[in-house]
Amino acid sequence: MSRPARVLVAALIVVGGAVGLPGAAAAEPSYGPSVQLFTPTAGSHVEVGVPLQISGTSEYSEASHWDWAEISFDGGETWDYVDKPGPASNWQYFYTPTAEGDLGITTRGHDDGRTGLPRTTVVHVGGPSTASPARCAIECRPFVADVYPTVDADPSPVELGLVFQVDRPGTITHVEVTRPGRPLTPVRVRLWNSTGGVLADVTDVPVNGYGVPLPQNTRVVPGERYVVSYSTEGLPYRSTEWQFSGEVVSNPFRLPVSAGVYSYDGGFPTESWHHSSYGIVPVFTD
Repeated sequence: MSRPARVLVAALIVVGGAVGLPGAAAAEPSYGPSVQLFTPTAGSHVEVGVPLQISGTSEYSEASHWDWAEISFDGGETWDYVDKPGPASNWQYFYTPTAEGDLGITTRGHDDGRTGLPRTTVVHVGGPSTASPARCAIECRPFVADVYPTVDADPSPVELGLVFQVDRPGTITHVEVTRPGRPLTPVRVRLWNSTGGVLADVTDVPVNGYGVPLPQNTRVVPGERYVVSYSTEGLPYRSTEWQFSGEVVSNPFRLPVSAGVYSYDGGFPTESWHHSSYGIVPVFTD
């Protein structure tokens, strides 16, 4: 399962339009790239000394020629350079909080010599953990950036999984599996508790855009670690190295460092490789 190591970092912003000149027709506005920051969720709780994944997605207009971006953790006093991703792609940046208190994460970008407006998300570092402000009356899923995914053609059957926690009681209704070429070959999906006990086991279900449904009584509780997994049956699978080099706080989910796990014996997946992710996420309702 080896892969060449990559350092994957990126981040973005929003820029404004052109100003019309007196006595002339107003120019068409020129838009730069926009940004959505998905993790960590605004208002969420993160830990001192635990690497944190900051991630989102970027979109480009036809007039956009985004050159570079910056990220700041001190209100713009100092900035760190951030590489740009490809057009309309996800991005990620890793940061380790060092002190308790509110942490502002500010990003801005530079487009054709202009500096975009900064955008800030605030999270709480240290102290008592609280439930997130996110609501999941319909469904929630963790955002996994999957920057530069690859295809692993390992011919051996592999059980691929994702470790997760939730911050409130609820139900795992579906499991979404992303596979190369979206084959409809039936899969086996399982939900495990932290000691390897099987809480749900669904077999012979084709993967489609709606995910694999789990039994209606598949309950999960805060404070417990779970693993959701599927078997490759020797078919190629999606793999993104270094994706889980930092904790993902995507409320109500928390995915630890090295959240992607696997096993070769068809049993409870516990091994990790280069902090990889494998294209599998649970869907939650509260």
